[in-house]
Amino acid sequence: NGSPRPPALACSSRSPFGAVGVREMRHRALALAAFACACVPQAYRSLVAGLTVQDILSGDANEREKLEAAREGRDHWRYYSIMTTPDGSPAVVVHARGKAYDAIVPGMFLVTSPKEENDPRFAGAVLLVTQRNENGTEGYVLNHPVPGGAPARDAFFQRAMGETARNDRAELVDAGPVPSETIAYAYDSAAAMATDCERLKVDQGVAKLADGQRARRDDGGAASSRQERGGETERVVPGLGVRTGADSFLACLLADTQVPLKVFVGKSAWAPLQLDGEYRRGDWILCRGDAAVAMSPAGRSMWEQLFHTRQGLTLCSGVGPEAEMA
Repeated sequence: NGSPRPPALACSSRSPFGAVGVREMRHRALALAAFACACVPQAYRSLVAGLTVQDILSGDANEREKLEAAREGRDHWRYYSIMTTPDGSPAVVVHARGKAYDAIVPGMFLVTSPKEENDPRFAGAVLLVTQRNENGTEGYVLNHPVPGGAPARDAFFQRAMGETARNDRAELVDAGPVPSETIAYAYDSAAAMATDCERLKVDQGVAKLADGQRARRDDGGAASSRQERGGETERVVPGLGVRTGADSFLACLLADTQVPLKVFVGKSAWAPLQLDGEYRRGDWILCRGDAAVAMSPAGRSMWEQLFHTRQGLTLCSGVGPEAEMA
């Protein structure tokens, strides 16, 4: 009839999107369902192994996958979703679900598998997971030093904070390929407790809370929650503080010579469930987080420590599933 042929539905093992919230994904799915039912001929409605758009959007397909895995004694199963690619065509995305998803939590190390040695971004990397939710996963590579040594480090701090680091134990780390708008850093919280920096952080937190309360009173309660959360310390690993913001606490740590400190340039991030597929494919090995390892000098030796020492065996054994998903 001369009308344009609708695009075929493609299968992808990775999400073509960045981090997308659950609500946005649901909106896209509903729009795609209307498109599929109204515009796509019956021949195009069969997607993967006899599945249809309705199978996936209703949740029936995913429920069947989960029940089948339980019957077979598997702790992983496929999870199907339908999204629109950047050019507007629909695509079926196949994710891995199961124990892998449950095991990857904030505070764990992701260690690059030896088979990924040719990946320039993550070869020999040890990464600390700091965030894991419906919007995706974020973390920081701990052991890739920024090239240039102390001069590059001092130039960075001069630009970012207007001063150089007197702390010789402060390192500048290339934490991942995703640009970050704010400075993030990790520090030895036990060492910081013995300095005046910790008291400064407490005083700063009290002042920030008071500012936030005043702002809510002034604008009727619409003050940004981001303002109040900024600079909070996350302790995803005992003995290790992770903090964001170029604040006076960071300036104090840079001036102190006793506190191990790593300042991150960039970060690592994955779209929802994207990391699960990489983990099931064997790109990453999962290990328990450890503050001493995290604050050891950046370099390949940290990666080797987790592979070739008794401590590494202790941290990385019995964590997550070992079998590949069929």
